[in-house]
Amino acid sequence: MLSQAQPGNKPVYKPASKPPVPQVKPIAKVQLKNIEDTIGYVFGINIGNFYKQSGIKKLNTAITAKAISDFLSDSAMLMSISVADNFVNTAVPRIQAAEAKRKQVLLIQNKIVTDAAHPTLLIKGDNDTLSYAVGMSIANFFRQFGIKSVQTSTIPAAVSDILLKRKQLISDSVANAVMNVYISKLQAEKAEKNIREGEAFLAINKTRPEGKVTESGLQYEILKDSTGEKPAATDTVTVHYMGTFISGSSFDNSYAGGNPISFPLNGVIRGWTEGLQLMSVGSKYKFYVPYTLAYGPSDYMSIPGGSMLIFEVELFEIKKAVPKKTE
Repeated sequence: MLSQAQPGNKPVYKPASKPPVPQVKPIAKVQLKNIEDTIGYVFGINIGNFYKQSGIKKLNTAITAKAISDFLSDSAMLMSISVADNFVNTAVPRIQAAEAKRKQVLLIQNKIVTDAAHPTLLIKGDNDTLSYAVGMSIANFFRQFGIKSVQTSTIPAAVSDILLKRKQLISDSVANAVMNVYISKLQAEKAEKNIREGEAFLAINKTRPEGKVTESGLQYEILKDSTGEKPAATDTVTVHYMGTFISGSSFDNSYAGGNPISFPLNGVIRGWTEGLQLMSVGSKYKFYVPYTLAYGPSDYMSIPGGSMLIFEVELFEIKKAVPKKTE
């Protein structure tokens, strides 16, 4: 029972305490202090843009950064590349069709994976698994260009900036320019050893009495000579060939398939376009192709950038180009 107030005195009421105002944690300000920071942020922009176009609006960016760091440093992964790829390939179409009911359970859903080195990182369900898989996929792609490490602390900021439509620290065009310059630099550094080895090999090889050198620097020797018509650059030729590195290991071989191949002579590497025009049907040549007449300083499929290549080529047939009709 409430006590009554004394005459002349007003009762004293204690106002009810107001609920605490929730504190919004400010987004940590990211500064790009060096090339590692910038490349990390560029990584994030690439990730954000690519997956935003796929319909993904949210990623656990800490886990994405963790996956990239694990992959580039060859640390133990929380899942295999095949599982990551399968998960992304399964998840993205389903995100794009979000209005449809789920008809199957995503890979690893509800399975909690902990990382002893990072106890605060948990993979719990779809989004965390997808975030880690995204990081693996992106890191795998960029490691193929020679990128071995980035400043992963700037990756979450960039991904969030893109997915949440916040102001970016650098524009997409600047990001692409930075990435292209950085990858070109890495490719050049990686190719330098191959270039030196190729130049040293060619310097000795050209002194052999059976060797010949063209003005462009292409070296060749005649293994089997023949006479007759020679192809023009616009013709189509049919050949058997085997391509090897300086080490002698083969990277391509038409003999393995059992059938010679045909191709327009102006649609192959410069060393072949020039070299085949020296040959007649029935001849067999060996070409020593400098990287400048082959695939250049950048990696091409299984061929490392800057590689000097050796080809043994047999010419079987020439199909002359049909002249264009003049009106």
